[in-house]
Formats: sequence, C-alpha cells, structure tokens
Amino acid sequence: LVYDWYVSNATGKSATSVLVIDSDDLINSPEFASRLCARLGIDEQHLQSSWEPKTEAYRAEKGHMRSSFKSTLWDSTGIIRGKRRDHEIEISVEQEKLREEFGDE
Repeated sequence: LVYDWYVSNATGKSATSVLVIDSDDLINSPEFASRLCARLGIDEQHLQSSWEPKTEAYRAEKGHMRSSFKSTLWDSTGIIRGKRRDHEIEISVEQEKLREEFGDE
C-alpha cells in the first residue's frame, strides 16, 4: 500500500529510487542495518541497539502528555530481536480490514 502510493505520487529523483525494507531484516540483522546505512550515506557509528531508559527528570521536563505516549519507548533498553512474523502478510486481507474499519478513504 505505501509502496504503491509512493510510486504513484513521488516526483523527481525519488520517483526512480524506492527502497523497500523488511522490518524483520532491520531489527534482527545488524549486518543489514550496516548495509542500509552505507546505501543511504549514513554514518553507522550512530546506530544503537541498546540504550539507557529515560530518567524521571527527563520525563518531567517533557511533560505528562508526551510521557504517556512515549512511555514504552522511554522505558525500553534496546531492540528486541528474535521476534518475527509467524506468517506472510496478505495485502488484500489487510486492505479489506482497513476498508471495514475506515471506509474507502
């Protein structure tokens, strides 16, 4: 869905260069993440797979609403590897679910 929209709406150089990334590959393969950085021209030294959770002081500074929305991320200590989809996603099934929930638009 996103790919189709992008291809039909992109202009200029971005219209000819679409990069589709499987999140399972990105999460579970540090080598894939390194290759992706090289492809995008990003310095891979900035990649992080683990970090310290945010402090209470940081949370207080950002405010209650932001903290409520980001608590899962702020409590985390790193990427959870090893979880993979147990089946392939059927785009037509997902499209129908979205139509049922949100209508045609």
